[in-house]
Amino acid sequence: MLISIIIPTYNRAHLISETLDSILAQTYLNWECIVVDDGSTDTTADVMREYIKKNSRFQYHQRPDNKKKGPKSCRNFGFELSKGECINWVVSDDVMLPYLLEKQVLSFAKNVEMSVCKLSYFDFKKKISIRENIIFSNNLIADYLIGNVTFYISGPLWKRSFLEKQNQLFDESLTNLDDWDFNLQMLYQKPNITYVNEVLILYRIHGN
Repeated sequence: MLISIIIPTYNRAHLISETLDSILAQTYLNWECIVVDDGSTDTTADVMREYIKKNSRFQYHQRPDNKKKGPKSCRNFGFELSKGECINWVVSDDVMLPYLLEKQVLSFAKNVEMSVCKLSYFDFKKKISIRENIIFSNNLIADYLIGNVTFYISGPLWKRSFLEKQNQLFDESLTNLDDWDFNLQMLYQKPNITYVNEVLILYRIHGN
């Protein structure tokens, strides 16, 4: 099963290598990684050229001029380019633990449409975990609405067949909280969810 990892990025040349290295370290090997640049003015393009030389599973694309600036349109564009049976949107400074993709793929049963794992707020300078998110509730939508449950963007792995049924993925008119809105809109469609109750992603805490 091919997994499409979609990463919007903007001026993260100093951080994205750690994200890409964590993808290369995955024990699950059947993936493609699509990086969509939102108009970076740093050396992101140079960094990506090196990774594409290193591994042909990496792709690098510029956001088309006819699409709105912002991570929402980059995520939607990445989905248009993707070929995977499963989709994982990732933030360009998150770090995957090596068994992330393998454990999420193994969690998929026949009718599962989404697998979600936990992540840790991580201070890379101090090398400490600050806290972990909560992903499970018996009253999921209500608890998601008030913030008791948080998925973020990197936590879920989605079946493409479920996403293709939706009228809209990321709302490009929003200026903030587009990932929260996306997950909520998907939850309203009542996907069949499986949970990996384990931290498999490090969510970077830093000044930017």
